[in-house]
Amino acid sequence: MIFEQHYLDCLSQASYLIGDERTGRAVVVDPRRDISPYLDSAAEHGLTIELVLETHFHADFLSGHLELASATGADIAYGEGAVTEFESRSLADGERISLGDVTLEIRHTPGHTPESISIVVFEHADDDVPYGVLTGDTMFIGDVGRPDLLSSKGVTADDLAEQLFESLHQQLLTLPDSTRVFPAHGAGSACGKNLSTDTSSTIGEQRSGNYALQPMSKADFVAAVTEGQTAPPAYFAYDAALNRENRALLDEAAEPAALTVDETVERYGLTHVVHAVRLKQRVDDLLAGGFEHALMREFARQPIPWCGTTPGTGTGESPPRWRLEPPCCALAETGRCAARAGEGLIEALTARGRAAREIRPGNEMGEEARRLYGLAAAQGHAKAQIS
Repeated sequence: MIFEQHYLDCLSQASYLIGDERTGRAVVVDPRRDISPYLDSAAEHGLTIELVLETHFHADFLSGHLELASATGADIAYGEGAVTEFESRSLADGERISLGDVTLEIRHTPGHTPESISIVVFEHADDDVPYGVLTGDTMFIGDVGRPDLLSSKGVTADDLAEQLFESLHQQLLTLPDSTRVFPAHGAGSACGKNLSTDTSSTIGEQRSGNYALQPMSKADFVAAVTEGQTAPPAYFAYDAALNRENRALLDEAAEPAALTVDETVERYGLTHVVHAVRLKQRVDDLLAGGFEHALMREFARQPIPWCGTTPGTGTGESPPRWRLEPPCCALAETGRCAARAGEGLIEALTARGRAAREIRPGNEMGEEARRLYGLAAAQGHAKAQIS
């Protein structure tokens, strides 16, 4: 069996390539949008990607199911209840997918979302003990999936938490303790509140060490997993909806379109425009080290859910080039990694440029920046005074 975890640190997100060495058949689970790592690995191992499995509709990033299906001809599959604009398969609870010797078993595990599934992986179809289980956002290392993301859609957090309790105890904790656990996220993700930095574990370790899996009543479980959840990032609803749609494909080689400041204000509003101006308290750093490099350092330190509320990201080119995406950043849409690849976010004041043309030596702002900041301040979007 070929089993690879592709972990993207900046998104705290894990995807998986699983293949059968004898037959060369493979699947990818929860792919990010820039799909070249899967294609490169499949080519290296002589695998054909036949199926893209999504454990649920992701809210924290735009998945690469459409890109991967287009590049390979693979089918796309979800758990029962998932409704998509594009052609997709519906997977029944208990359904088995044979890749040859390697076999996958689908288990319905609603709770984080109604359509959530987990995928039990067997190296051989008749093995008594699975190699592992891909738990999606149902079970994390040290935590479980948050059940409150669909409250605005009329599904209460308590209802989903009750479903999550059943999924954990009926579908996952029934697996042998030695079964490896491979979640979709680790520490830094906003899809839970207590995620470990570890990217894998075992059922036995989670049974003993995960706070949400300790012996308790369903009511106590509901209280435990709904308490203390932070407000979800603003872009979550946007990406969750887009992951259902037959949207445009990402062209990883395409040049991003440039937007002027006025075009950006008209398209995105002033809220996004003022972020770069707010970096004025770091103006000494900006002037000393170059604006774009200071932005890279500034935003590389930020968790990706925060970055997802801003509109721009670089693509890792040298020199960097910038793109603007509505209303969340392309970083959240493509899975490109600022911290790892030296990419940065750029705000509307710099539009496409590689320098802050609106910030002059001597800590003085250009007239265009002053005009935009004044408009933003008047609408309550900016609070700090910039001289």
